[in-house]
Amino acid sequence: MLTTDELYELIINNYHELEAIPEATHLLCPRVNESDANSYDAPDEPGEDITVEEKRQRIEDGERRFLVASRLSLMLGLNAEQVKSWLEIWKTRLEACLRKCDQCVRNWHSRRAEFLRYVSE
Repeated sequence: MLTTDELYELIINNYHELEAIPEATHLLCPRVNESDANSYDAPDEPGEDITVEEKRQRIEDGERRFLVASRLSLMLGLNAEQVKSWLEIWKTRLEACLRKCDQCVRNWHSRRAEFLRYVSE
């Protein structure tokens, strides 16, 4: 179980990672922008405009972004005044992904149990 200091450190580190992610990049899937029409369900097949290696890298990067976004949900359990601006930025970016991308929606809901296991450990 995380101590309060470890929780804050985890949130701070993940928030700084969120800041480094370009606005157009999806937080919960491998897509790098709205015009990214590649299917990431078949990582061993080249995409419309990317190689297999690029596709695999985008999948790996998408995994990291998903972890960042899901770990930042821990802010919901803190005093809202302490994380007010960060919480608003995270929420705005997350909602944008969930409104525009079916893959982001699927990942957010289907991977919830994985995140809950992480939090409980």
